[in-house]
Amino acid sequence: MKLDSTPRIPARARGRRPLALHVLSALAALLVAGCSGHGASSRRELTQRQRDSVLGASAIPGAFTVKRALSESDRASRQAASFDVQVDSLGN
Repeated sequence: MKLDSTPRIPARARGRRPLALHVLSALAALLVAGCSGHGASSRRELTQRQRDSVLGASAIPGAFTVKRALSESDRASRQAASFDVQVDSLGN
């Protein structure tokens, strides 16, 4: 008589293990797929000014130029608003 060291699994339990593994895998895949879409829909879009400001604050080449262009744009806007006030005061 030869002794076998491998554990004996009942015939009815042999088929359940892979089935349970497939069911758990499918549930995990559904869970991941169900949760993946929430981040994209709640993402807030940035304006062009905000994107340029982030780019100007970064350390990539050309960032200083973007920052300088934004400051010049701000200066021109302030100057235009000042001229508008002066023109409006002439009309009264």
